[in-house]
Amino acid sequence: MRINDVDLEAPLWTLRSFLGDERVDEIGGAAHAVSHEYRSVEELVCFAEHLRLFAGNRARREGERSGALRTA
Repeated sequence: MRINDVDLEAPLWTLRSFLGDERVDEIGGAAHAVSHEYRSVEELVCFAEHLRLFAGNRARREGERSGALRTA
């Protein structure tokens, strides 16, 4: 799927190189199962936005921790 000339599947192909096909497929299956719990597109987008925020916070914390390890 493409939106505004961006291939939305590209991040998943990139993640396959880090996580492996099996893990990406497993996570995709979990996402598919959870997606049925939300009745509207708006609810699903809200869920996805929360996940994006959680991922951003974790990335920031991991970056801070690795930066602290490098300076120690």
